[in-house]
Amino acid sequence: MIDNTDHEVSYVNYTFADNKLLISTFDLRSRREVGYYEVSLDQIRDVEISIYQGWHKLKFTYNQKVFIFNYSGFGEYNYFPNKLLSKVNNRQ
Repeated sequence: MIDNTDHEVSYVNYTFADNKLLISTFDLRSRREVGYYEVSLDQIRDVEISIYQGWHKLKFTYNQKVFIFNYSGFGEYNYFPNKLLSKVNNRQ
C-alpha cells in the first residue's frame, strides 16, 4: 500500500465479505500482522492488471491510497483479480 506517508512491503492475506475486501498484512521477516484494511468494493477506483518483472501485478486506488499486489502466477493466481474485478464490476 502506498500513500503520502508510508510504503509497506508485506505478505498479504485477504478475503471477501459483506461487499468488502478484508486485507491483513504481515511483516516479511517476523511474519507478524502489521496492518489490517477493510476496503469497500464500491469505492475501489483505477483498477489495473499488468506484469511487473515477470510477476502478475494488480493495482487499485482506495481512499486516496494505492494498493499494489504482486503475485507469482502459481496456484490459483487468477482467483484474486477475477474475484475482485467481478465484484467491482457488479457494483453498478
